[in-house]
Amino acid sequence: MAVPPRWIFLLPVLAILLLSSSIKAYGLALDKEEKEFHEELLLKPLPDRKVLAHFHFQTRAPSSTSNGHHHHLFPKTISQLVQKFQIKEMELSFTQGRWSYERWGGFDTISSNNANLPGVELLAVFNVPKEEVDASWKNLTHTLSGLFCASINFLKSPTMYSAPGWSFRQASGSLSYGILPREAVCTENLTPWLKLLPCRDKVGLSALMDRPSIYKSFYHSQRLHLTSNAYDPVGMNSGIVLEQTLTVVLRPSSQRASSTHASESYLQPSWSLSSIFGRKVNGRSVLAKSGKVYLQLERGLVAELKKNVNYGADYIASEGLMLNPALTCQLILIGYLKKKRGGTE
Repeated sequence: MAVPPRWIFLLPVLAILLLSSSIKAYGLALDKEEKEFHEELLLKPLPDRKVLAHFHFQTRAPSSTSNGHHHHLFPKTISQLVQKFQIKEMELSFTQGRWSYERWGGFDTISSNNANLPGVELLAVFNVPKEEVDASWKNLTHTLSGLFCASINFLKSPTMYSAPGWSFRQASGSLSYGILPREAVCTENLTPWLKLLPCRDKVGLSALMDRPSIYKSFYHSQRLHLTSNAYDPVGMNSGIVLEQTLTVVLRPSSQRASSTHASESYLQPSWSLSSIFGRKVNGRSVLAKSGKVYLQLERGLVAELKKNVNYGADYIASEGLMLNPALTCQLILIGYLKKKRGGTE
C-alpha cells in the first residue's frame, strides 16, 4: 500500500491558518469602516464685536460587545460607562457665564442646543427597569464626579435631581435629570474632556483651545452628548456616538473693526484665529475622517465677498461662506477669506 506524501497531512493545518487570517483581516477591515472621527469649527462675528466659536467633535464606534479593537480612536472610558450602567443616552455640560439671547441669538441651532444654564447639567437615559433607575443614576454621578473632577456626586440627593415618568424623549420612565447651578467651572473639568479626543489638544482644531483664552471669555460651555443603541434589539447598526462641543464667546485681542458690512449698525471686525485663541493650527488631525471650518456671515457681507473674491457656488452659500473640507483657511485683516493649502493663522 502506497504511503501518501507528508505534505498532504499539512493541508488541513494550512487551511485553518488561512481561514483564521482571513477572519482577522475582515474584522479589522470592518472595524476600520465603522469607526469614525470628525471635527468642525464654526466662527460667527457677533454684533457687539465679539466672536462666537463653536467646536464640534464626533466619534463613532461599533458596540463594545461586538468589537474590541476601536479604543485607540474611541475613548475606552465611554465604552465602559455604556456597558456598566447600560446607558442609552447621556448629556453632560459645564457652563460659565450667561448666554445673551438679545445680542447673540436665541432661535438658531447653536443657541438652542448650546445656550445652557450656568453650572453643571446632567441628563441620562438608562436601559434598566424603572425600579433600578435611581441606583444607576447614583452610581453614574459618582463615576462622572471622579472622571471630570467635579461635584457631580452631589446630584445623587433626591432633592437635586428628578426622574420624570413622562418626557419629550422616547425613553420616558428611565430618564433622570439634575443640575448644580453654583458649580464652579475650571480647567480641571476641561482637561478630562479633552482627553476623550483621539489627539487630545495636540493637533487638529482642538489645538486652538488655549485655556486662558477660554476661561477669560464672556461665555463658554463644554458639552458631552452620548447616544448608544447597543441594547436595541432591532437596531441594525448597534454602536456608540460621542459628540463633544465647546461653545465660546470671546473678544479678539486685536480690534481693528472696519465697517465692511452695508449696515453701519453692524460692524464686522477684522481678526485672525491667532488673535482669538492665541494659538495656531497647522492642519486637521490625522485620525479625523473630515475636518471643516465654517464662517457664518451676514448676507450683505457675503454679497461683497462674491464681488471681491472669485469663489464658485460650491464655496459660497446664501447664508454664509463654506470652506472646502480638504482646505484650511487664512483670515486676512480686511475681512476676506483666502483658501490656502498650508496652515491656518
